[in-house]
Amino acid sequence: LKRLSEMAALHPESLEARGLGLLAGLEFRTRESAPDTATVLRLTKTMLKKGFILLPEGAAAEVLSFTPPLIIQRRELDGACDALFQIIEEL
Repeated sequence: LKRLSEMAALHPESLEARGLGLLAGLEFRTRESAPDTATVLRLTKTMLKKGFILLPEGAAAEVLSFTPPLIIQRRELDGACDALFQIIEEL
């Protein structure tokens, strides 16, 4: 959640990090503050191609959800965050 919050702080107009413990997510909004479902779905597909399973959540699928197993290692979480941050910056 800390790493996601750092990413959201770089894009406060379009990202909001939230969660508790290992259950965390990034909410995506357009410049008009509407749910950004298209971006979440594109990120979900791109992350899956890189070997990371993230899920779209929320009423409009505007939240990119992390729900890792309890046995996940810190380096695996960092790898997922690094890949996600790279993809977001490319958008």
